[in-house]
This record gives sequence, C-alpha cells and structure tokens, in this order.
Amino acid sequence: SEQKEGALAAGVYVQGESVGTDRNAQESSAARVLAAGGWYVQLLPFADDEVVERLQVNLKAMADKSPTTMIRDGMGAEDILQLLLDGLDPQILSRATPPSLQDSCACGTDRIMRTLRLLPRSEVDDILDKNEDIEVKCEFCGKRYNLTPDEIKAEL
Repeated sequence: SEQKEGALAAGVYVQGESVGTDRNAQESSAARVLAAGGWYVQLLPFADDEVVERLQVNLKAMADKSPTTMIRDGMGAEDILQLLLDGLDPQILSRATPPSLQDSCACGTDRIMRTLRLLPRSEVDDILDKNEDIEVKCEFCGKRYNLTPDEIKAEL
C-alpha cells in the first residue's frame, strides 16, 4: 500500500472500575468509556508548503496534550480543530449532532427473543416458572429491557 504523509492521534477517556468497600456490597460498575476522540490529518498532493509548515508547527504545539486530556478538559471537536488548524482560517460549513449510542445500537426485544430461543427449553421454562419479569441490559449501549413472562410466552 502507498504511504501518505499525515498525523494521527486518538484517545479514550475511561471511568475506572469501582467496587463497594463492604464485603457484601452488590454495587459495582465496570470500567466505561466516557468520551473518545482524535484526529487524522492527511496532506493532499497539492498542499502549499506554507500550509504544511503551519500544520507541523500546530502539531508540535499540541504534542504535550493528548486527545484524552483535551476531551477530559472539556474540549469539543471544534476546539480541537481550531488548535490543529490555527492560522489556516478553517471554515466550519455545518454542525451535526452525532446520534447517541442508544440511538445507533441495533439492540431490541427481537434480539432478546432470538437469544432466549437459543437457550435450552428447560432453562426458559425455569425462567417462566418463577413468574417474574426479567431485565436484560445491552452491554453495548446500556439500554435496559423489562420483559414479562406473558411477553416471553407470546414470542416463544
């Protein structure tokens, strides 16, 4: 593959795992991503030497700031863009709000039912015999689903 000149930086701001201090504590939360971001700058073949030099100066000025630090300090995409392109008069043509993780996740009741169908029938019967609602949490987006035994019976 052809190599191109450019710069890449990425970062993830993670909240660490926390567990209750009581030996019997039931509350614990696994590490979770609070924010992620970064940049990729690639030079176009017709880039002016002055633009290339300015980008190099800007990148050197940013060398002591990781994307994770910038995100943690509350910098948004436009703030980071202004640092990267300082002195180059960037033009923001439009602003878009990215979809939330829950809005972009493919989880849903139909997937839960497909998963239940994969379980041995005896396990499903044990769940239904308890006659309690079951709660399912999507490990990708965190959305929770509550299903009643009647809903499960109707689908299975």
